[in-house]
Amino acid sequence: MRIGLVEFLLILAIASLTIGPQVALFVNRWLRRANRVNARAARRRAEYAAQAAAERDALLKRFRTASTVFGVCILLALVYTLVFRPIDTPPQAYDAPAVRQDTGAAQTALATDDKGTLDLGEYQNVDCIRARDGLVYAAACDGAALKKCSSDLVRTDGGHTAAVLTVDGELTGFAFDGSGDLWLSILTPGGGSLCRAAHDSWGTAVEQVVTQIDGAPLGAVSAVEAAPDGRIYFAVAAAAGAADGLESTLRTELLAHTGTGCVYVYDPAARSVQKVLGGVAGAAGLALSPDGSTLYVSDLASRCVWRVSADAQII
Repeated sequence: MRIGLVEFLLILAIASLTIGPQVALFVNRWLRRANRVNARAARRRAEYAAQAAAERDALLKRFRTASTVFGVCILLALVYTLVFRPIDTPPQAYDAPAVRQDTGAAQTALATDDKGTLDLGEYQNVDCIRARDGLVYAAACDGAALKKCSSDLVRTDGGHTAAVLTVDGELTGFAFDGSGDLWLSILTPGGGSLCRAAHDSWGTAVEQVVTQIDGAPLGAVSAVEAAPDGRIYFAVAAAAGAADGLESTLRTELLAHTGTGCVYVYDPAARSVQKVLGGVAGAAGLALSPDGSTLYVSDLASRCVWRVSADAQII
C-alpha cells in the first residue's frame, strides 16, 4: 500500500492532535524544572557572595580597630617615654667640655685650717688622693693620648715630691691593703686591668691580676678599694673599652646612659671574681665603711650613691 502525500499529512495531523499536548506538557515541566534549578544556583551564588562580602567587611573592621589600638598604644608609650618616664632626680643641664682645660701646674688641695696646697709639678691630671703614714699619695698623668699615656704614683710630704711607681696607661685608682700591697686600676687602649704591686717591690714589678671576666675584656676600670678582710673591690665604669681615657668614657656613658657599669670583688685567697653590683651608669667612685660591711658606689648618670652590702652577690 502506497501512502501519498495527502495521507502522510493526514496521519501527521492525527498524531499531533493525539500526543502533541503530552509532549508540550513534558517540555514545559522540564523547562520549569531547569529554571528552578538555575534560580536556586543563582540564589546560592548570591548568598555566597554576600557572605564573603560580609566576612571581608568584618575582617577589615577588625583590622582597622587593631590598627587604631596599636597606634594609640604607640602614642601613649611615646608620650610616657618623653614626658612621664620616672627619673630619680630632675635632669640638670650639663655641658661636657671637649677636652680637659689646662690650668697649668696641677695642685692638690688639702683641707687644713690654712688651706695650703701641695704642688705636684707639671702633671695635667691628678686623681685618687690617699693619705698613708703621714704622706700624701696621688695618681698623676701626663695628659697625653691614652695610647701614649704613662701615669705616676706620686708621693709628697709637703716639701718633697717623688714618683714612686710608673705604669703604662692611665692610673685611674689605687688602694693599700692591710699587708701594705698596692692595688691599682689601670686603663690602656687594650682594656682595663686590676694590678698589684707587692710592698717590697714598688716601682719594680706590677702584676696583672684581673684582665678579663668570663672571657671578655675588663672594660673601663675606674676605681679600686681594699677591704679589711683582704678582698679587693674594683669598679668598671662601662663595659666597652676606652680608646681616649676614662674621662671620655664617662662622658660617653653619661650621654648614652647604657647602665653597663659594674662593681666586682676579687678574693686573693680564692683567686676568684664575683659581681657585687650591676647596672650602674658611670661607676666612678668606691668607698667602704670602716668595718668593710657596706659598699658605696657613685652613679654619675643617676646622680646618686648606691649603698649595698659588701658581700658578693649579683644584683
